[in-house]
Amino acid sequence: MVNKKKKVNYADIGFRFLAHILDNIIQLFLAGMLLLIFLGIPIIIVNMIYTDPKDTPLAILYAVFVVIASFFVVSFYNQAYRVQKTGSSLGKQIMKIKIVKDSQKPADWNAALTRWIVKAVLLKVLGIIGLIIYIVPMLSRDDKKSIADMAAETIVVKK
Repeated sequence: MVNKKKKVNYADIGFRFLAHILDNIIQLFLAGMLLLIFLGIPIIIVNMIYTDPKDTPLAILYAVFVVIASFFVVSFYNQAYRVQKTGSSLGKQIMKIKIVKDSQKPADWNAALTRWIVKAVLLKVLGIIGLIIYIVPMLSRDDKKSIADMAAETIVVKK
């Protein structure tokens, strides 16, 4: 009996990088729309009614909360929810690549959330050092896995 393994067509780092850039552009646009709705419009309405200097700290706190929440919600939607539902973020969909489990089954919630959290910590919190930690394995492995892929037991493949 011969064990035939299905050949995996891993996504190149260039496709993944472009998908990441597209995701960031799309996420900035979507977060900007949320900011306009939840920050811009209320500020305009409040300024039309009254302005009281003692309310400034509360307004700043609200603005900071809305900015952080907007980016969090948009990132979660694109990087975790869409990956779990469709296998691709919007950028990956455009680049015709998708995320699957190592077994080549669709990514589940656990995999999608793990990838999202690891990627967010490395790229958003650790900056350039996180980027290096994220990319080096992709360059040195045949399966082109990032640290997030290793943690989530996923691979990125061409559709």
